[in-house]
Parts: sequence; structure tokens; C-alpha cells
Amino acid sequence: MRTADSRLALLRRLHRQRGAAPTRDDITVIAYAVVLLVLVLGVPLVRGAVLVLASPEASAALLSSAASGWACAAAGALLAGSALLGRLRGPVALAPLAVLLLARTDVPRRVALRRAFLVSAVLVTGVLAVVAGGVGAVLVVSAGVPVPAVVRLVVAAAGLGILCAVVWLAGQARVPGIGPGAGAAAVLAAAAAAVWPLRWLGPWGWFGLAWPASAAGPLAWLPVVLLCGLAGSLVPGVPRLLDRIEADDLAAQAARRQAAGAAAGAGDLTAALAVYRAAPVTGRRRRAVRARSAALRFLLRDLVGASRTPAALLVGVAGVTVAGALCVAAASTALVPVWVLAAPAAALLFAASAVLCAGFRHAAETVGAPPLYGYSTRRLYVLHALLPLGAVPAAAGAGALLAALLAGAGWAGVPAAVLLGLLVVAARAYDSAKGRMPASLLSSSVPSPVGDPVMVLVVLWHFDAVLLVGAAGAVIVGQFAAGGAVIACAVFGGMLAVLLVGLRSRLAARAAE
Repeated sequence: MRTADSRLALLRRLHRQRGAAPTRDDITVIAYAVVLLVLVLGVPLVRGAVLVLASPEASAALLSSAASGWACAAAGALLAGSALLGRLRGPVALAPLAVLLLARTDVPRRVALRRAFLVSAVLVTGVLAVVAGGVGAVLVVSAGVPVPAVVRLVVAAAGLGILCAVVWLAGQARVPGIGPGAGAAAVLAAAAAAVWPLRWLGPWGWFGLAWPASAAGPLAWLPVVLLCGLAGSLVPGVPRLLDRIEADDLAAQAARRQAAGAAAGAGDLTAALAVYRAAPVTGRRRRAVRARSAALRFLLRDLVGASRTPAALLVGVAGVTVAGALCVAAASTALVPVWVLAAPAAALLFAASAVLCAGFRHAAETVGAPPLYGYSTRRLYVLHALLPLGAVPAAAGAGALLAALLAGAGWAGVPAAVLLGLLVVAARAYDSAKGRMPASLLSSSVPSPVGDPVMVLVVLWHFDAVLLVGAAGAVIVGQFAAGGAVIACAVFGGMLAVLLVGLRSRLAARAAE
């Protein structure tokens, strides 16, 4: 009788013979592409990051008392994000045929799926350890940080990576309470980042205490020991978590990846992202239409609709809040130019506000159709804008205000975050009316000495709203930081007018189709 390992080897050989596994040529092409990306993009980015970190200002900031709190908050965000990410794309990611061969046979899942988990776990742990080692090496050279402190940081990062991998697997295995636990971890990490004694109560705080700025004395290794001990104690539970993974969940995740890859390969990124849109999981019996006033009715309708995907709602609100805090950091820091943080903050604000702006999709679907319920498309856009116009600027402003209070920074980023929140709502409405990408962008080709510029047009078509918001965010935050509030408001008004005019043009074009 064959052992589990021998049956697994037979199934893997069958997988390769069916042509579903990557061939040697495929691996060679992928490796070649990775090397090119590292040389063309990775090396310049790493060099720029090293130059920034090696500056006296950056070294002083990384060794300040606040650095430990930021490390604590980052660790908490990684753990909470890992738990939530497991529901969409877990560490065990298989192709559809591999799911059939490995997860729907008599081979125990702890044997059949362990290689996929180990690859993901090693990748996560390695990335965190390399990043920590790179930051530590720069601090050793530029600020004279002792080598043992850097070693502690790298070991703590490796322990955090193992912990993130196990939590990621727990999210994929749908362990009861993993969602609320992720939310509680994020709240506790934020509290520990602000209150130093609370950092001894959780793994996020232990990682913060292992930061070179806070590690000193005979107890310097204690947080690292606690973190690695917790990670090591959870490793024996990995086989049980692998056994908990359902074959239907693996098949559903594989089908989503395949559909998203096919849509992205055809140039339809909107459809690719729609594959991962959260489905309602609760609150189906809540009445969404119950007010007489049209404005209140649509406000409650959108609020109830957003609450039916609680995880997506919490992540979206948290992302908007973090984006507001980044606006304050961009306006107050002197380590990097303002746009380096302001543009990503605006992009994060745009991405995180999707769950609050879902009503715009309903309004866009009514273009060209008769007003069955007595509401025109334009009025639907106005009514569906009530929830995001109230929630997005408020959450972004709250995050900016909290960051300004905790960090003792200036207040210039607070009004900038509020204006960006309003601008993002208009950008979301503009983006919802985009429709399908014109086929002419994919069928046309213009060879040139630097390649085919048509692909640049494709990228611009897909990300035009994000690029506009990012550029406006960089200018608005920069002007508020420099004391040019009038110019910032003028840029806000001009970009708002551009987005609204673009929305009107897109709606007219879709109605004429």
C-alpha cells in the first residue's frame, strides 16, 4: 500500500504530465522577467531608499522614540491584514487541476498542501527579514547602531513573518472569530503604538520593542524571545489548519484567480477587480428602503448595503483613516519631498473609499435605460453621493487629526485630508461611468524605438482617475504645507470641475451608444 508521500508524488507527476504545471521554459521566462524588473525598477528604487534612509534626518527619525510606535502599528496592520487576506487569497493557492488532484483525493491535506504553504511562508518571512536587515544595515553604517540591535530586529522580523503566515493560513481555513480578532488586533496595536506599556501585551508591541531605538539593557532580547516563542508555539497547529481548508474554497479561489487573470490579460482591469469584490455575508433581513425622504432613503440604503460586507467596510474605513494620517505625515516631514507621501495617500484614499461609493455603480448601470423608479441618472448620482460625501472626508479628517495630535505635528495636513476626501468622491463617480475599454486601444499598434506607446495609453485609460487624484493630492498637500491654502483650494476647485465635466461627458457618451 502506498504511503501518503508516494501517492502525493504520483499526483504531482500526473499534474506535470497533463501540462498544467509550469514547464522549464515557463520558469526560465518568468525568471528572466523577474531579473529584468529587478535591474530596471528594483535597483533604482532600492538605491533611492538607501540614500533617503542614510540621510541624518531619516536616521534620527528611525532612532527616535516615535519609531517604536510606528513599528508596532505596522506589525499590527500586517497581522490584521493577513487574517483578512486569507479569505480572498490564502497562502495555499492552487490551479484548478491541482485542486482536483491534491484536495479532492484521499491524500491528507496536511500532506498535499504543505508545500504550497511552505513556499508562501518562506516568501513572507524572507521579505520581512530582508527589509529589516536592509534598514538595520543602513542604520549601522549611517548612525552607528550596534550590530546586535540589528540582529535582534532581523530575528524579530522573521518571527513576525512566521506569525503572519500562520494567521494568513488561519484566515484561509476560516477559523471561527478570525475576522473580529483581526479588527481587535488592529485596535489594540493602535492603542499600543500610542501607549508604551501596552506594547508588552501583544506580538505587535513585542516587534515595536525590538526596534533598535527602544532595545537596550538586559531585557533587550525579551520581546524577541516572546515573539519567536509565540510564532513557534503556533507552528505545530499548521497541519490542523491545512486539514480545515475546504476543497470547495480552494476551487472557488482558483476560479477567481483564473477569471481575474483572463480579464486582466484581455485588458479589462475593472472586470478583474470585480471578481474579488466582497459578497454580502450578513444583514440580508435588514430593511434598506424605509424612509419617505429620498435623500434619507438613499442614505440608509447605501449604509445598509455597505454594512452587509462588514469586513470590507472596516478595511475601507481604516484605509481612509490611514490615508488621512499619511497626509499629515507628508505635510510635516522633512525627510522626503511632500509628493512622495501625498500621492500614495491620495491613491490609498481612492482605493479604500470603494466600499462607501458602491452606489455609483448602480447609478452608472441606469445610463440609457428608462427611469423605472422616477429617478434620472443624474439624480441617482447625487443621491448616492450623500453617504461618501459625509463619510470619506470625515474619516480622512479624523485620521489626520488623530495623527497630528499623537505625533505633535502641524495641522496643515488636516484640511488637506478633508479636501482630498471630497475630491476622491468625485473621482469615484467619474471612474464609475468609464464603461468598457475601447477595442481600438488593443488592436492598434505604433512601433517606436522605445517600444509600443499604445500600452501607455492603455495604462492611462485604466488608471486615469487614480493618477488625477494622486497629482492633485501632491499639489494640495504641498501647498497647505507651504502655507498656500488659497492655491490649494484653487487646485481643488479646478480638479473638481475637471472630474465633474468628465463625468458628464462619459454619461453622455454611454447614453449615445
